[in-house]
Amino acid sequence: MVAAIAILLPTVLAFVVLVIHLLCVWMKAADEEAHLRAMLGPSYEAYYASAGAWIPRLLSREPPTALTAAVDQDSPKPRPEPFK
Repeated sequence: MVAAIAILLPTVLAFVVLVIHLLCVWMKAADEEAHLRAMLGPSYEAYYASAGAWIPRLLSREPPTALTAAVDQDSPKPRPEPFK
């Protein structure tokens, strides 16, 4: 949406706002990736290796079985039911 404003209203201010917006999105994505790496570990690394960060890859680098094995290995355990 911010890019559309910069295209439809090509002023210096619109492009400055677009650049600031893209920097904020990039910083937020980097923060979320760090959080996911800390929480999910190797299973997220396997996913990240096969998926594109900004532009999705059409062909995976690894076969799907390798990704499934990494996810199954590190999947969180179910919570125990609370005492009644």
